[in-house]
Parts: sequence; C-alpha cells; structure tokens
Amino acid sequence: MKIQVHSAISKGEIRTDQLAEWAFVLYFSNAMFRALFRTVFGVSRSMNMAIMVLPLLPVLLICFKNPRKYVKWDFVFLFFGVVIFFGFTLLLHPDYKFYYNRSSFGVWDHVLKPGSGIYAYLFIRLIGEPKRIMKCMRTSGWLLMPYFIYQVYRGEWTTVGATGYNTESSYSVAFGYSVLVYVLIFLYSALKEKKIAYYAAALINTGLILLGGSRGPILFIGLFAVLYVLIYTKNSRKRAFIVFPVTAAVFLVYTFYVPVLNGLMNLLNSLGLSSRFIRMLLKGNIANDNNRYLLWSVAFQMIIANPFGYGAMGSRQKMYKYIFAAYPHSIILEFLIDYGVLIGGALLIFMFRNAFSILFSKKKQDWCGIFLCFFSAACCMLISLTYWARFEFWACLALGVCSYYDLKHKKKDGLSEPTNPTDPTNL
Repeated sequence: MKIQVHSAISKGEIRTDQLAEWAFVLYFSNAMFRALFRTVFGVSRSMNMAIMVLPLLPVLLICFKNPRKYVKWDFVFLFFGVVIFFGFTLLLHPDYKFYYNRSSFGVWDHVLKPGSGIYAYLFIRLIGEPKRIMKCMRTSGWLLMPYFIYQVYRGEWTTVGATGYNTESSYSVAFGYSVLVYVLIFLYSALKEKKIAYYAAALINTGLILLGGSRGPILFIGLFAVLYVLIYTKNSRKRAFIVFPVTAAVFLVYTFYVPVLNGLMNLLNSLGLSSRFIRMLLKGNIANDNNRYLLWSVAFQMIIANPFGYGAMGSRQKMYKYIFAAYPHSIILEFLIDYGVLIGGALLIFMFRNAFSILFSKKKQDWCGIFLCFFSAACCMLISLTYWARFEFWACLALGVCSYYDLKHKKKDGLSEPTNPTDPTNL
C-alpha cells in the first residue's frame, strides 16, 4: 500500500511539474499565440487579454494542489511591493496620474498587466531548476521562431513613435531585443551540446535581428561571447585559440565589409527584404545615438536637481516633452531617478555584484549558463528600453533568488559544490 501511495504521489508531482513547464512556455511564447488567434479570429481586446491570462491558470491549479512548493511568497511580496511603490509615489506626486494611466507605457500596460515582464519572475521561480528553465526557454524559442520569421517576412511594424502616434516602420527596436535572448539561449546550448539544430536556430535568429531589429542586440551578442570566453575557457591557450580567429575575422570583415555588405543588400533587395543595420553600416552612421545623448543629459539634470529620487517612473514628467515613452533609455539613470542616488546606487551595486557572483563563483556554477543568457540580454537596458517592462530584468532577479535558495539548501545538506561540476550538460 505504501508503495502505491508513493507511486501516486510521484505521478502527481510529475503532473504538477509539467503544468508548471507548460505555464512557463505559454508565458514566454505568448506573443505567438496571440498572433495566431488574431489571424484566426480577428482582432479582439477581450481575446487578447484572455490569452495573456491563460499562463496563470495552470499556476493557480498547481498552487492549489501543492501550495507549499508552488506558492512563491517572494513574488507576492514583490508584486504588491511594486503596487505600493506606485501608490506611494502617486500620493506624493498627484501630477504623475496622467503618465500612470496612459494606455501605452502606463503602469497597467507596461508593468502590471498579465503577460508583462514582472511575471517572468514568477515563472522562473516556479521552475526553480536551471536545466528545466533552459529546456523551457528552448521550447519557447522553437515556438516563437515561425512567428519571428513571419514578422520579418511581412516587413513592417506598427510602433508608437516619439510623438505618441502609431507609425509604420521597416524595423522594430522591441523586435530585435525580443529575439536576442533566444539567440543567446540557442547559442549557449549549441556551444555546450554541439547540436547542429541549436547552431542553426542561433544563426537564423541572428539573421532575423539583422533584418528586422536595431543594431543594439548585435552588441550584446558580442558581450555574451566575451563573458562566455572569460567564464568557460580557464586555460590561456584555449582563450587564445578562440580570440585569435575572432580577431582575424573582425579584421577581414573590417577590410572587405563594403563590397560584402553591398552584395548582401542587393541580395536582400532581390528577395523583397531590407536591413536597417546594414544600411546604417554602409552610410557610416552606425554610431548615431538617436537622441540618447539628449535624454541622458535631461536625466543627469534631474538627478542633480533632486538626488533623493522622484519615485516610480519618475522620469516620465520631464522626458515626456522629448519622447512619448518618456524613460531615459538607461537602467542606471532610471534607477537613480526612481530611487535616488543613495538607494538607487546601492541597489545597482548589489545587483551587479550578485550578477558577477553567479557568473564567476564555483558555488553557483549550476546557474551560470542560464543566468549568462538572461544577463547578457538584460544588459540592453544600459542603452535602451526600461526595466519596468523588460522580462529579462525580472528574470535575472528571479534567477538570483533561485541560486541563493539553491546554495542555501546545498549548505544545509552539506554540499558546497555542484553535484557534478564537470558534466557538460550541466546547464
């Protein structure tokens, strides 16, 4: 009888774990499902919201079945802490109400709505194991790839422009950064498991960024490569073996890039496609800052004027006159504006210190691979976007919490090192 009971519990545990993984995949690939339903049933706000809520339904079920394991109180405290922070800021600054209530870039649309970036924290914490998180991210990447290809094939994006009006564009900043994390997931998996399918997926997604995204994601693919070499090639000979071919390739590209890029542009034009990234390279204005210098100057002025901080989304009131999104396109400046120099600076130091601890500490190397992918993608917030909306930021926080609890449990069980640190599948 005991064996039967134990077997039933084990089977039930598998079911709840699978439900958690399905919920995870539904969340991260939600854009594809929404696009699919729009194509079949037409545009419907209620249908769109229902699909965004869908990943939360399995979460409620597994929390009900096994509350001790799946109810993540840290997410509850985080979510309501964010709500309280916005509410307290609004009490001190009633004039922020206009910016909070906007249908685009407002608090509900950008932060709290189901499907927003903050929920990545919940789904990462639900899985809580680096190998399973990596597997679920790859599944999401495979599901999203046809959707990404379709977006590039369609060749235009409807975006909210700097003035607040919808505009048609041949590229999308958000698209490139949305694809970026999957490039890194597949690239890391390819480097570790040596599977051709993963190399192909990383290459295809990189090509999609070049065709439909901005130039920024390419920079952070490079950052990922540098960090990967520093972390995983401890031997100086191995580092040289990697660095010298890369240097030679960069030299060849620098020498012959004009005829090569012209050839690529002619090929793309013949296929009815284009690439803003290649056009900017050919025109020599790849380093154009797109008014970021202006936004950063305004941010510095705000920090100097009030080093104690402006509260949640505090940059919006000043930057709205320059750009409709009204954030400074720098997580460092946004933290200093929102939380003040003292608290914001301390939070930034704490986050970066813990990030490098996960990346370079042997005690946390189980989490290094998956964290490297999200961290490299999250670094895009150094020059673009806002941390309030990006799932990469909240995912990094969740991974940090997961690694903390994992290390705590290992110390409790008398394990100071990973079970098998040399295992190449230890993702």
